[in-house]
Amino acid sequence: MSPDGFLLGVTGWPLARTLSPAVHLAMLRSAGLSGSFHILPVRPGLLGGSLSELFLAGFDGISVTVPHKTTVPPFCRHISPEASAAGAVNTLVRTPDGWTGHNTDPGGFLAAVDSIGAEPPFAIIGCGGAAAAVALALSSRGLEHLAFCRDPSRCRLAQAAPLESACEWIAGSSCSTIVNATPLGWEDGDGFPVREEALAGRLFLDLNYNPGWRWRNALAGLPCRVVTGERMLVEQAALAFSLWTGLRPDTSAAFRAIERSRGR
Repeated sequence: MSPDGFLLGVTGWPLARTLSPAVHLAMLRSAGLSGSFHILPVRPGLLGGSLSELFLAGFDGISVTVPHKTTVPPFCRHISPEASAAGAVNTLVRTPDGWTGHNTDPGGFLAAVDSIGAEPPFAIIGCGGAAAAVALALSSRGLEHLAFCRDPSRCRLAQAAPLESACEWIAGSSCSTIVNATPLGWEDGDGFPVREEALAGRLFLDLNYNPGWRWRNALAGLPCRVVTGERMLVEQAALAFSLWTGLRPDTSAAFRAIERSRGR
């Protein structure tokens, strides 16, 4: 840690909609700590050099988001058991000899599940780093789930099925919760590969938090419950904050910061 406090940041591409600075700065303030939090956009293919530069610049910790979660492990000196099991890293912690990669997404997802009362079976749409973390979290509790992706033969998840079979499985399995673990929704005009009517009577748990996603917003006219990604964002961020500082932060301060950042 520098004399000016903790030097932290978030890396990914793109980062125009990130709420991480608001969340982590609120946590620092509520804990009585000084520091800064920087937005660090890095294009795919340039991550290794950028992480070396950030380490030399003295950064204490980095949050990692799409599309880098599954490509960052080779650039870590050490990998936590959770990150190794997920095959993805979302948190980097500075150590004397390099970065240690952690994954706080499984713990953050379970905290969100407990908070909102999400129930199995779970249909996970996606097969990247976020989907792997969700599957790992659900497996740790023995909760029934199945992931759906475009090409299951290339998917790293143990339980995966073709994306086109998602609606049939959701209807036939008494599925309770559909999880959006894809990048879909970060752009306002994105569609989604599950028909709207398949969500009737179910919970749609969206891991993204773009308030302008029109497809998701249109679900307000259907008999389904929608929960957006702010809860998981804050819960996984709290776990990352603890890794960086050794303290458990006040998550309520982070939620208030999100509201302020949106002018509410």
